[in-house]
Amino acid sequence: MHEFTYPNEMLTDILSKLSNNGDLFISEKISTKPNRKHKHCKKTMFMEHQLMALLEKFEYKLVGKYQPYQKEEDFFVFKFRNKI
Repeated sequence: MHEFTYPNEMLTDILSKLSNNGDLFISEKISTKPNRKHKHCKKTMFMEHQLMALLEKFEYKLVGKYQPYQKEEDFFVFKFRNKI
């Protein structure tokens, strides 16, 4: 998500293509501190509440959160589903 120049437009497009019971998975490094930057791209990292608020605007709710790599404590996969 952090690399999308226009995240609202991208989410609108992606979500318009999902079926009503489709799931959206987002893998992202999450910061616990404001204004923390990604190492490689230098863009600002999302804090978890920011990512949740962004998806909430599109009527999606969090239904799962996974940490696939033990060595990367800040990397998560989030599973969202339409509230409808």
